[in-house]
Amino acid sequence: MQHRKIEEAKTEEAKTEEIMSEKEPDTEEIENWLMNSNCALDSFGYPGGSLLYVRMRHKCFTFIGVDAMGECAALTDTGCLLSYEDRPKGGRMLIASEDRRCTQEYTREMMVEDWMPYQEQLKQIWKKWYERFMQDGTFDHCEEEYMKLQRTRREQMMASMQE
Repeated sequence: MQHRKIEEAKTEEAKTEEIMSEKEPDTEEIENWLMNSNCALDSFGYPGGSLLYVRMRHKCFTFIGVDAMGECAALTDTGCLLSYEDRPKGGRMLIASEDRRCTQEYTREMMVEDWMPYQEQLKQIWKKWYERFMQDGTFDHCEEEYMKLQRTRREQMMASMQE
C-alpha cells in the first residue's frame, strides 16, 4: 500500500511540472489535477499583496489549503514517502529535524518568483472553491479530523509509556 502511495506521489509531481511548464496552463486541468492529487492550493501575504501557490496537502485536509496547522500528507514515522528527487521544490528545500521542527529554505521571494506567472488560473480555482468549502463546513470537518488524528496519536503515546 505504501509503495502505491509513493508511485502516486511521483506521478503527481511529474504532472505538476508538466502542467506548470506550459505557457498558459488550462485552469480546468490544474483544478482537476489538484482535486485528485496530494497537493493543495494555499496563499500567503507578501509586500506586493497575496500570493497563491501549490504545496503538498496536510493530513486530513482538502485541496484548498486554509490550514496553517497540520503536517505534510507525505510525512510518515520513518520520514518522507517521496525520494528527494520526487519532492516538490518546497520539500527539497526543507531541512529536516528529528523533533519535526523543520526549517524551510524555500523563501517567500523564491515562491513569488516561481508562482507569480500562474496567479490568474490559481485565483479562479481559489474563488470557485473557497466560499463553497466555508459554507458547506468542509474546512470545519477537516479541522475536526485533524484534531481526532492528534488525539489518537497522543492516546497511543500515553498508552505506550504505561507499558
